Amino acid sequence: MVYRNNTLEFRPTYEELKQRYYKEISIFITIPLKFNGVSDRSDSSIYKLMPDQNAAHLGTVYVKAEELFTKLQGLTREYLTWTALGNIDLASFIEQNFTSVQDWDDNF
Repeated sequence: MVYRNNTLEFRPTYEELKQRYYKEISIFITIPLKFNGVSDRSDSSIYKLMPDQNAAHLGTVYVKAEELFTKLQGLTREYLTWTALGNIDLASFIEQNFTSVQDWDDNF
């Protein structure tokens, strides 16, 4: 997350993060399709069936992914208050509000 143009942004962007994440899930799911096995037999059909046999469980994977990205969006709201000083002209704020040495000591 970066603070830029008076807003919090993701770097890489939120959409790019989601795209990469789902691409990695897809790569992981298709690993059995590329696996030949350890025997000399050329019949590796059991590995080809694995993604199809577990398709019912993939819904949970995608639901959890969306929960994860919802939490990520929540981080933006959580850290937004930390950016308050970036939204004001700090020099003029200090000139107006820091009138004594005690003000500087209190806010250091």
